Amino acid sequence: MADLIERFSRTPANFRALRDMIGMRQDEFAEIVGVDRSAIRRMDGGKEPISDSAWSALSALLDEHEQWVGDNMRAAERTEPGGEPVRLVYYRSFEDYDEDFGDWVSADVVARECAVRLLALGYRVEFFYKQR
Repeated sequence: MADLIERFSRTPANFRALRDMIGMRQDEFAEIVGVDRSAIRRMDGGKEPISDSAWSALSALLDEHEQWVGDNMRAAERTEPGGEPVRLVYYRSFEDYDEDFGDWVSADVVARECAVRLLALGYRVEFFYKQR
């Protein structure tokens, strides 16, 4: 997705929309970039220039997000469009999440994005809660 981020101008609206797209809250992103949440809020609002480090961090997170979506989309390879539903795990809380990548909120963002893509391709989709 690194080339995808290059298709976006470094505008506050693009910065916020891309961050929201991967489910990253201001405070979480601020911690990753190493700045105060208010700095991210100012970048979102156009009151502060978007730093190179913030744009680079966003690019890396988008790459990870797209890789995760791709991994989840491979679940569709075992089914035919319109056939049995593709089952996507959905987490109720952080207690249910036991994966090595990301967090439960990001995992749910990925599941929703996969569902949208799969539905557009004609697949049936079913979310399920992972059993503890």
